[in-house]
Amino acid sequence: MDLCGPLPESNPHRYKYGTIFVDEYTLHYGGYCVLNKSDHELVHKQYCADMASHGGMNISEFHSGGKALLMSDF
Repeated sequence: MDLCGPLPESNPHRYKYGTIFVDEYTLHYGGYCVLNKSDHELVHKQYCADMASHGGMNISEFHSGGKALLMSDF
C-alpha cells in the first residue's frame, strides 16, 4: 500500500490524497481517493472489506515501504 499527496483538490469531492493497494498474489490493484491523510486507516479497512466480498479473501499482512505490517497493527 502507498499513500500520495497532498494533490490539487478534485472537484466536487475535494480529495487531496490517493492510496493504492496491490495484491501480490492475484496482482489486483485497488485505488482509492482520500479526503484527509488521517482517513487512510479508514480507507485501509474499506479495502479489506472490499476484498473480503470478492471470493472471501482474508488479508493477514501488508507491506508498506519495504516493511511488513500485520493486520493486528490496525
